[in-house]
Amino acid sequence: MTRSLSQFIKKFLRENLKSSQPVIVAYSGGADSKALLYLLKACMKHFPLNLHVVHVDHGWREESHQELLLIEKEIKELGLPFYGYVIQDPLKKEHAAREHRYALFKELFRTLDAQAVILGHHQDDQVETVLKRVLEGASLYRCSGMTAISLWNEMPLWRPLLTVRKDQLRSWLQKQDKSFIEDQTNLSPLYLRGRLRTALLPQLESVFGKSIRDNLCRLGKRSDKLKQDLAKRSSSLFEMIEEESTIRLSSLRELDEIVLEYFLKTWTEKHGMQLSASQLEALVRIIQTKKSIASIKTGTGCITIGKGRLALKKLDRYLDGKGT
Repeated sequence: MTRSLSQFIKKFLRENLKSSQPVIVAYSGGADSKALLYLLKACMKHFPLNLHVVHVDHGWREESHQELLLIEKEIKELGLPFYGYVIQDPLKKEHAAREHRYALFKELFRTLDAQAVILGHHQDDQVETVLKRVLEGASLYRCSGMTAISLWNEMPLWRPLLTVRKDQLRSWLQKQDKSFIEDQTNLSPLYLRGRLRTALLPQLESVFGKSIRDNLCRLGKRSDKLKQDLAKRSSSLFEMIEEESTIRLSSLRELDEIVLEYFLKTWTEKHGMQLSASQLEALVRIIQTKKSIASIKTGTGCITIGKGRLALKKLDRYLDGKGT
């Protein structure tokens, strides 16, 4: 197991590490990030790997500040640069906390002129992500979960462990005699991820069997392939967009419905507009039925159809990025 995980990480680095430019490791001290960090540390003998470690204390638990101090000591003993952040006003919602954490990563990413932030997400996280998106009613091309390489606000995110199970990482740590932090909030029913891990997934497995995890991962991969295909099929449409964020309806009306849906969703999101499922369905229907005049309002702008064109217009208060 030690050898296979080591070779796994080395393969990822051979394919993606471009220089000695800094790589930021997001480190919680839990099993996932600890295995990732020590696997990467061992690779420094073979690669020009310039590791910098960052930890964010969200203040959700009384012991989190003490853990921050222990983590700082651990990283300094490894001889690696360490950056610790403490969030003074804890955000209890998972999504908001994640966005805040990634914003801190982005700030450090710019300061260090880093090439990527590397994360310890693994196969179990992937399973939960795909299941969550399926149950939320995501489009077929949005059930893909996470990818090994992605962008967050133009910041590269690397996830080399996405196909590795959590029990494999724990087994590796045990063989290396490495202890890790057990964050009980990861299992708390107060948070969606905790409910997925402790209640929903075990219940589904009891009904359908353990293969449900493999099936969800397979669904995620197929969804990602569909997304890539739709991106290729709609790429020429983005070249047809005119300066004032308009496009001729004649360019859209002959498209397959799923390609049209993908293009509209992607285009509006690039302009900071979030269409609900019902709004997207309505817009597709309006285009396909060749309605000459129509409009759909979103929280940040308006989509209008008229004079043979579809146009996006952002509300004035959002044009400078200062909308509330």
